[in-house]
Amino acid sequence: MLLPDTVGTGGDSHTRFPIGISFPAGSGLVAFAAATGVMPLDMPESVLVRFKGEMQPGITLRDLVSYNRRHNEANGEDNNDGHRENYSNNQGIEGPSHDPAVAALRLRLQRNFLAILAVSQGVPMLLAGDERGRSQQGNNNAYCQDNELNWMNWDDSDRSAAELVAFTRKLLDLRQRFPVLQAFEYRHRPSDPHDDGIQWLNGDGRLMRDEHWHEHRNQLLGYLLTEKPDDDTGESRCLLVIFNAAREE
Repeated sequence: MLLPDTVGTGGDSHTRFPIGISFPAGSGLVAFAAATGVMPLDMPESVLVRFKGEMQPGITLRDLVSYNRRHNEANGEDNNDGHRENYSNNQGIEGPSHDPAVAALRLRLQRNFLAILAVSQGVPMLLAGDERGRSQQGNNNAYCQDNELNWMNWDDSDRSAAELVAFTRKLLDLRQRFPVLQAFEYRHRPSDPHDDGIQWLNGDGRLMRDEHWHEHRNQLLGYLLTEKPDDDTGESRCLLVIFNAAREE
């Protein structure tokens, strides 16, 4: 299945689908799953491209579901630094909340993000602390904060943090049990129309067509990963992954 050239896969679209923000249906998840890449991951060292420098973390996972806007006042730049748009959603209350319903929804959304990462292709990259719900109080540019705002809290008495850590461990175990998630090269090569290593599915369980990728209100899609045997004697192994961004249970 070929993806249309007009499907965007960059930017922050992968943060919008799990929290229900409208955007072209599949763009973020395609980016997350590296479904359109053609560069093999086991290329010779002589041509291997490596990232140099260090990653620049922004908003934390917990803050992504707890704040609608950045809160960088403590950085001393009148809240003008850092990314202006987080594509975040506070679930009705800005910042910390004692409402059990809001807390439960935020925890569920964090699990959603972690699950999407766990079933993505490539090496999962997780900001330290996201597996335990670390917050920077809405600050998405905390490089200058050498204090509790930017430190890791290892307090295991926080029940929600313990639940999230346990859930993350289950996801990593699932990744280990399904080799189909540990590919040495990208699953889909656009130059090969017969490559069925990954098949993207719409909400009806049918193959995605060009028009499906541009549906702004589509909150359900999935993909089928197929790992073929090395020889004719083995059996293909498949894994079906379904993403549902609807708020209804």
